[in-house]
Amino acid sequence: MLYLYGIIDSPEPIYYTCSGRNIYTLAYNDISALVSRGDGPMTRVTGENVIIHGEVLNGIVEKQALLPVRFGTLLGGGDVEGLLSRNYHQFLASLNEVRGMVEMSVRALWNAAEEEEKCRQGNDFSDPREDLPGNPGTLFLMQKRRQLLLERCLKSAAGIPADEIHGWLSRAAVKHIKRVLPSPAMFFHGSYMINRERAGDFAAEFSSLRDKFTRYKFLLSGPWPLYSFVSLNCR
Repeated sequence: MLYLYGIIDSPEPIYYTCSGRNIYTLAYNDISALVSRGDGPMTRVTGENVIIHGEVLNGIVEKQALLPVRFGTLLGGGDVEGLLSRNYHQFLASLNEVRGMVEMSVRALWNAAEEEEKCRQGNDFSDPREDLPGNPGTLFLMQKRRQLLLERCLKSAAGIPADEIHGWLSRAAVKHIKRVLPSPAMFFHGSYMINRERAGDFAAEFSSLRDKFTRYKFLLSGPWPLYSFVSLNCR
């Protein structure tokens, strides 16, 4: 079996070792699959396996246009060749689109407990039926209702700064993805496809953003392969 890391825009043979894995390419016309020998344990979601997968891709994206493949993808040797031949034109078009591009990621954190308290103080989530005798099922549904109303309030509160932050950062991006309140503590997560040559401009925008929104904590990561913008059909 072969572990598939990604598709690159070159038929030239590549051989190197990364964290004990022998990485090489299988070519089809003018593209190649980046692979190593693989087995079941390599697909387990462990810190070591995830780090190695990322190291392989990060080393390649600096030199080649790359379509990253989802972690844990195992295929037979013939299946890899078939994948390249069946999807050749799609892969080629996608490689042309992402050439010279990298992904930057920005996360914004807030005080979740403080924001929840604001929602509770500014809204009445109670239900008159709570004071009436009822069965456990009814009480459960009312509790779920209160939780849903709280979540809606928090999402609405998060949307205002998230829109402003995303609008600020997306100016330097070719494509972008906005996620509002992906977790209680993280009210915003943005992914940005940018030209590698503009990574410095993006970092400067991020620095200005952080100076403006001092009440929030920001996390910047990248440049990465385009995990959020590439979805390969490995069939």
